[in-house]
Amino acid sequence: MPAGRVLALDVGDKRIGLALSDPDRIIASGLDTLVRTGRQRDVAQLAALVAQHQCTLVVVGLPLGLHGRDTAQTQKVRRFVAELAPALPCPVTTSDERLSTVLAERRLKELRAKVKAGSDQAAAVVILEGFLARERREDP
Repeated sequence: MPAGRVLALDVGDKRIGLALSDPDRIIASGLDTLVRTGRQRDVAQLAALVAQHQCTLVVVGLPLGLHGRDTAQTQKVRRFVAELAPALPCPVTTSDERLSTVLAERRLKELRAKVKAGSDQAAAVVILEGFLARERREDP
């Protein structure tokens, strides 16, 4: 397996979601979300990120329709890739992203549940700390 960081892009009309692998290509982590400001500036920002993180590959999610066919959005992303690829010092490839948003939303929902459970525990700790402090003040 090749080594070197991989930058993944989820290209939308208004934003580009970014994820980055570790140099051994084992761990994927969210990096940032770029607000789209025009193709040339978007490409320049991505080229800067590729250089900054020493990426050896860029993977762009390809939003195919559920039956694997191109949609209007697929064509927009293909045009973006065609403009991006010549501006980068590394290869650019695409990857079928069907259902990636559904899976991402499911993960976020699970994370929110864990955060909620953690905040409930933290709230219980605050309640107990307050109770114990009052009890200490009242105890002669």
